[in-house]
Amino acid sequence: MHIPFCLSKCVYCDFLSFANRQDKFEEYVNALEIQAKFYADKTKNKVFDTVYFGGGTPSVLPAFLIEKIIRAVNENFYILPNAERTIEVNPATVDKDKANRLKDLGFNRVSIGMQSNDDCLLKFLGRAHNARQFEETVKILQNAGFNNINADFIMGLPTQTKQTVTDTVKYLDDLGVNHISAYSLILERGTPLSKMVSNGKVKLPDDDFVVCLYDAFVAEAEKHGFLRYEVSNFAKIGKESRHNVNCWKYREYLGLGVGAQSYMFGKRFTAIRNLDKFIQKTNDGKSVVSSSKILSAHERIFEYIMLGLRLEDGINVSDFNNEFDVDFLTVYGNIIERLQKQNLVSFDGTRLKVNKDKFYILNSIITEFII
Repeated sequence: MHIPFCLSKCVYCDFLSFANRQDKFEEYVNALEIQAKFYADKTKNKVFDTVYFGGGTPSVLPAFLIEKIIRAVNENFYILPNAERTIEVNPATVDKDKANRLKDLGFNRVSIGMQSNDDCLLKFLGRAHNARQFEETVKILQNAGFNNINADFIMGLPTQTKQTVTDTVKYLDDLGVNHISAYSLILERGTPLSKMVSNGKVKLPDDDFVVCLYDAFVAEAEKHGFLRYEVSNFAKIGKESRHNVNCWKYREYLGLGVGAQSYMFGKRFTAIRNLDKFIQKTNDGKSVVSSSKILSAHERIFEYIMLGLRLEDGINVSDFNNEFDVDFLTVYGNIIERLQKQNLVSFDGTRLKVNKDKFYILNSIITEFII
């Protein structure tokens, strides 16, 4: 469920999100209800084991609107009783009452947009919270009964050092956070940050230093029991994100909302990105799909490999063979042998994995499988 609203737009963000659009909250939620009903018949034979409210900042919605969306999900789709139900929150949008309400609505996992625990960096990024608010939010959520909490963290920001990055791991562990999504900053064209860098007002660390930050983070995370299970995700045992793992294992997903992407019915399809048009077309009973593509077998195979190699456990060759009725080694044996000689991957006859110290060149490794 894509909730595209935010309190404010961060300087690095190029996601499809809108600040100060409270006037559209109810209209948008009503459109989501209509869209859920539209897909009810199409997915009546589907079983969903995760529900994910992403954004934007879903927690910016008042609780009664979040409840309306949850009701639409529960009424129109078959959700497993033990499904993982995640909602993304900003620390500036959660108080005790809302945390308790989210728990009552069935959410059992929360992802908090921390990004940094340095108040100066948070102000620079345009975040709507400070470190103290983040800490209070974690405690509020824990007191509400949440024991599966993720924190987002950005590496590659100005003034960051290996020490501040490793200190952040301990900081989160001490707070009781049990999952960390650690991303390298990507400078997206057209964002305020991109303009600051172009104008020489901001200097970002170079790629080599960001790799050093990442390596330091990985090592410290492991010391504290945060095991890397995907290139950017680290979890205490049993706290891996089921939703994200499903995507990386190339399972189907349905995205509802403006700009939402889906992989279902043998194709990829995307909703229109214009908020007003999305609401109007939905209300008029018209399709909101802006693009749709049935993937060829060749495209599906490459995507399977691309996503699977992001996982620490890599690709199970037997699963691949069963999925595509193609012998993995017959097609890729020479490529695997070449990558092994370069000490980039390991293969034990069952699983193909990127070597632990080579994840920072993952994209280069993946391109070797383009044939």
